Parts: sequence; structure tokens; C-alpha cells
Amino acid sequence: EAEGAYRSLLQEDDGLTFDSLDGNHVRTEFKVVRAADRSLLEANTTGKGFSAFAREGFELVWHTARGVTRSSFENQGVGFSVFGTELAEGSALVVVSQKPKKRRR
Repeated sequence: EAEGAYRSLLQEDDGLTFDSLDGNHVRTEFKVVRAADRSLLEANTTGKGFSAFAREGFELVWHTARGVTRSSFENQGVGFSVFGTELAEGSALVVVSQKPKKRRR
């Protein structure tokens, strides 16, 4: 990918009602900024949340010419920033996936 800024949006809500229209959701805007051999991932959240919110964290997967690096961290709906360094020329791709809570029996 070329240098620049790229955005993506994740909206989490109950999926059953229109309560999200009243702000009962967690909306996370991801922004990846690439410059030379470095990348910055920023995530900003909005919304009031909702009672069935289940995410406990994220797994970040950095794909580069040198291989794949994975890191997991707790996150329950707040913004964050992560820096990636030493990324080979034009080879970085960031994939962010959510980790749902384990259901207790």
C-alpha cells in the first residue's frame, strides 16, 4: 500500500433493535497512517454502549515482508494507538479482529 491514511469503521450494537439510533452502540473508527517504514493504527470510539456488549479485546495481525506479527490486548470499547516500525517497503497490512467474551455456564 502507498503512504497515506486509511479508515475503517466497526459498529457493535445489539443487532435486534433500533436503539443504536439513540447512541446505544460502540462505534470504533480505525485509522491507519503509513509513512516510510512506519505505520500508526489509531482507534477512536463513540457511543453510549449497550447492555449486551461482549468484546474483551483485539488481536492485531501485522503482515510484512519479514513475516507476521500478532499481538493481543484487552479492550472493552475505548480508543487506543499502536505503532508499527521497521515495515518493509510497501508491504504492511493491518488486520484487526475482535475477540468475543467466553460465555460462562
